[in-house]
Amino acid sequence: MTTDLVLASRAVPDAVPGAIARYVLENLTVPLQGKRYVTVAGATAVASALGFSVREAEGGSRYVPPTDHLPGYWECTAEVLDPAGMVIGRGSGMVTDDERPWSTRPHFARRAMASTRAAGRALRMCVGHLFVGLGHGVQAVTLEEMPEVEYEPPTPQKPSKAPTAVLTFEGEQGGRFTGVLAKVWEPKAGSKRIGFEVQTERGLVKLGSFTAHHLEDGKELAGSDVEVAWKRSKCGKYLNVEGIMPVTKAPPPPPKDDPDADIPF
Repeated sequence: MTTDLVLASRAVPDAVPGAIARYVLENLTVPLQGKRYVTVAGATAVASALGFSVREAEGGSRYVPPTDHLPGYWECTAEVLDPAGMVIGRGSGMVTDDERPWSTRPHFARRAMASTRAAGRALRMCVGHLFVGLGHGVQAVTLEEMPEVEYEPPTPQKPSKAPTAVLTFEGEQGGRFTGVLAKVWEPKAGSKRIGFEVQTERGLVKLGSFTAHHLEDGKELAGSDVEVAWKRSKCGKYLNVEGIMPVTKAPPPPPKDDPDADIPF
């Protein structure tokens, strides 16, 4: 695999905007052998946030047939452009006919991966130095460039079975707790009571409310982490919502002596 780099007069930024950095780190990096690698989709997001774009070069795709000594291969070339349309970087990628697992794939799939690798290589040459600033352990090489790595989007893990116990806060008259807002439903016919179910580590909490804006808050926050303020009803049988608000989880602190700890996001 070969790469040419074309430098322009436009300076390459030295930091990724914080919101994009967090999004790429959380959604577009993949752990591999104790390190984290940015996917080409993540590299494209970083470049786009800085005003750059990537494209396949004109005539940049070709298939080279096998010879007596070498297997055939698909080769593609990609270019990185600045906002003015000037080419500031170029990279090539290839997929050979004997490469696992691509040797069993049709040619269109091999060509597509060669194009993806070319884009990743071109982007890495231009903004790869910023990947290491995304978080601890992130490498400057894109995932698709790693040898014998067939990238598939990570399969979401099935959540562990939630506790079935219903938490009633026996003996308490009110308080606060946190959990995931699992369900919100509108009042039944003839009733004004709004229903909520919040899943906590200790069990499922069922609550109600007669306040209209709690329904709108609940719909907006459904499925997310929330903090609920509650008060027991006068009859003592029900838990009523006093307030509900989102909970923002802070990212974990970097390990001690982390060289990336002082890199601004």
